[in-house]
Amino acid sequence: MNKNLMMTNAKNHLRKRDVIRIKPSQAGTAVTCQNGVLWVTLSGDSKDYFLTAGQSLVLSQNRQVYLEALRDVDFKITHPDRSRLN
Repeated sequence: MNKNLMMTNAKNHLRKRDVIRIKPSQAGTAVTCQNGVLWVTLSGDSKDYFLTAGQSLVLSQNRQVYLEALRDVDFKITHPDRSRLN
């Protein structure tokens, strides 16, 4: 399965081998794995990242991000709190 994900603060679920593509809307957006194993690939980055329960990865702006579930996974995408910047 390959689908695009709207940026959201809601909990998301992927089944094993599901793949989605996201594009962070702002610098500081984070992907947090809540359970399972999430494989994260960023365009322009030669490294791959593997997140397990409780681990997060802060994303850069203007990058395509691919998420793949190596097992069933629940994860959350959160945005930085802009109110703290003022």
